[in-house]
Amino acid sequence: MQHTIKYLYNYFNYKPHVGILSAVTSYLIAVRGMLLTDETLKLIAAISSCAGCIVGCATALSWLFRASIWAMKFYQTLKLKFKK
Repeated sequence: MQHTIKYLYNYFNYKPHVGILSAVTSYLIAVRGMLLTDETLKLIAAISSCAGCIVGCATALSWLFRASIWAMKFYQTLKLKFKK
């Protein structure tokens, strides 16, 4: 599990556009899928939309994780500056 999280973090950290495009595409597929009349195609659109949302959430979590690391480093820097 830790290797998977580390892999996803590294992947989306260097390729954030993949997650953003996937999330946007999944929403477009979901909207288009709801307009379809065939139930099988609606199911495929729903599954694709869920997969895109998962990728989009992973991207967002990766950015939040990176922002929290940056904030901790910034806090440590300020703490050291004002300590002197």
